[in-house]
Amino acid sequence: MDDSWSGGISIRHKEKLSFSLKKSPFNIVLKKTFSIYRNLLNMLIRMYYFDKIQMWEIINDVTGKRKNNNFHINNILGTDGLIKNENTDISNELNNFFSNVGKNIEYDFDKNGFLKK
Repeated sequence: MDDSWSGGISIRHKEKLSFSLKKSPFNIVLKKTFSIYRNLLNMLIRMYYFDKIQMWEIINDVTGKRKNNNFHINNILGTDGLIKNENTDISNELNNFFSNVGKNIEYDFDKNGFLKK
């Protein structure tokens, strides 16, 4: 069992308290006990998931696997052999390339499915 969990902290126990509270809704002591227990359990669950996410963020930072979404393409060589510098020209070239990948691959294979030489 994980260090953050103990035999006294469990969802099953919270559910038993909830069931007991539904049977006797006017029991103030039981209501207060359930409320404190529920809040403690929710806090421990949140801490568990926060620690897990934070741990993976640190691992990704240290190993260099952090995604860098700030990559900018300054220019690209077009299909016509000219260098494209404008954002619209670059995006059109990329769109044309990726929309024609299937067609281009199809021409590389013969009718039997083998790669043409």
